[in-house]
Amino acid sequence: PVPDWRVEGVPFTAMLRVPASSAGGCFQPRPAIFPHRVDMEGAAFRSWRNERAANAEHENYQNPGPIQLSGPSASRISTTVATKFSYLAELDALRRSLARVGDRCRPGCDPRTVRVAKRSLATMNQILDELSGPADYIEQR
Repeated sequence: PVPDWRVEGVPFTAMLRVPASSAGGCFQPRPAIFPHRVDMEGAAFRSWRNERAANAEHENYQNPGPIQLSGPSASRISTTVATKFSYLAELDALRRSLARVGDRCRPGCDPRTVRVAKRSLATMNQILDELSGPADYIEQR
């Protein structure tokens, strides 16, 4: 509701960039706000275009504020990320691959299949542990 709105802002200097100076010229670089182009044919803008009429008639604006690390908005993924970045598609492909492994490693299957799947997943988990740990961490065995 409008009475609960608060005035806030972004530091103006956060939007400024100083262009690289040219060598040999007497060019004095001055801070400027550089435009960022919107991909008018991209999936994120097409999604917005589909909702534009409804947004003109209703209050559909949602802004969780700064990055949410906990709470109901922590797991929300922005439309831009969901439509432009292949992260969600990659997660779906990973889930399908894991389901295929599960289907192949059913009771009564060849024990070699289970052994190879178990060792492969163990190796993959070791690699993921290595990637998620500190860069200078080395496990001592």
